[in-house]
Amino acid sequence: MSGRRGTFLISMLSMLLSAGVMAPRDAGAQDGEPGNRITRAQERITELLDAMKNEGLPVAGRSMALDEAIELRAGMITGAPDDPRIPSWHADQAEDLLLKRIEFPNSWSTHLLNAEPGCRIVPEEIPVIIARGIEEAGAARRTAAAAVERLEVQPPAGRNERLLGQLRFERDVRAPLLESIGLILASPIERTAAGTAFDTLSRLSRAHAEDPSVARVIRHWLTIAGIESGRVDELGVDPTEVETLDELDRIRAAMRTGTSLEAATLAATEFASTPSTDRHRRLLAADLYERALDGTREESHWAQGRGRLWITLLDDESGRTDRSYDEFLATRLARLAGRFGEEGMPLGAAWALGERELVARAGGEPPDDRAVKRLEDRLGAADPDTPGRARALGVRARLAIADKDRLAAARTPELLYLEHPEALESDPCVVADLLRPTLGLAVPWVGPSYRRALRTCIDVDR
Repeated sequence: MSGRRGTFLISMLSMLLSAGVMAPRDAGAQDGEPGNRITRAQERITELLDAMKNEGLPVAGRSMALDEAIELRAGMITGAPDDPRIPSWHADQAEDLLLKRIEFPNSWSTHLLNAEPGCRIVPEEIPVIIARGIEEAGAARRTAAAAVERLEVQPPAGRNERLLGQLRFERDVRAPLLESIGLILASPIERTAAGTAFDTLSRLSRAHAEDPSVARVIRHWLTIAGIESGRVDELGVDPTEVETLDELDRIRAAMRTGTSLEAATLAATEFASTPSTDRHRRLLAADLYERALDGTREESHWAQGRGRLWITLLDDESGRTDRSYDEFLATRLARLAGRFGEEGMPLGAAWALGERELVARAGGEPPDDRAVKRLEDRLGAADPDTPGRARALGVRARLAIADKDRLAAARTPELLYLEHPEALESDPCVVADLLRPTLGLAVPWVGPSYRRALRTCIDVDR
């Protein structure tokens, strides 16, 4: 879930748990030292969750605060097994795990629902967190149901009605809602999970249609479940018109209900409107764009712009020291190259095949000269502003070094530092080092190129 949507939904859930929808959280609180310990733990949890919400703090510190709050609450649950607030604590755990914990440092819920299926950048712990959240929601539902049964048999005059109302809400609304959210998040791994969530949320939606605040949250997640399960026709509304949806959700909904070209247009617009600093969201928009084009009836090709958003991302990455997205971009573009072939292939796709060639050589495969020729042909025909050129020059230089072609290995990075000084691989000092042993050769451009690279290197070092 994006930060925008996540903030909205967390605040909506918080609203459901206060302002008259539920009884105060201290209903059923214990007296004495055990109660005091729990009170102190709750106060500490409140402090930690406030720190987690503080966007002025480093992400790592906010994440650690949330982890500490979750583990502190887990200690409350195991340390006070007879406390009547146990169901609410389990639900709190589920909410923090499913709506908050998986949002650090990236919005992994958004990634799970939107990423191209071959993308594997989700940390290994995310599926574990989702499973734990589902388990906590289930525990909240079961313990609330048992507690309600115990209270309902008590004489009305002596039972805690505030606590009973809170427990009924946990049993009937909050726990099944959170359990369904967990199933939706698990649906990319377990395909039937979204259908199960859709059935539960449909029942909740009918049961709570008269309560606007509850119905709005349920309707949001019911729409997401409908999109993920392919049951949008059962929603009774156009999912793209549900106001709480994130724009990426709307694109996925358009892929289900509209035309694929419409969805591709929406994805391209979202990509263009997202700042280049938000690389993760731009990757998701680019993935949705390509998946939407795959759904068109007409066979698309390089000429229709296939791969262009991924190549734009490639340029975004050019000056970054963190190249963690390179592997995924190379895989995507190389796959398109396998489908659409050489004719009209953009320079960024040639970069991807060059990266594949370097990997193959590192694995002991014999050199494939086509990778070098493909790059040289397209670099020769491209102007300095051609998308993907900086990265293509970089991979061509690495292939030349692998071939022990010193002149080519110098000539290519020379173009790189002259045309794209901001690129990570741009280094005139490397060019000077490569050309120095070749100064005695009868190659006209070597001397001037060496002197220019050396002067630039000295100027950069100053």
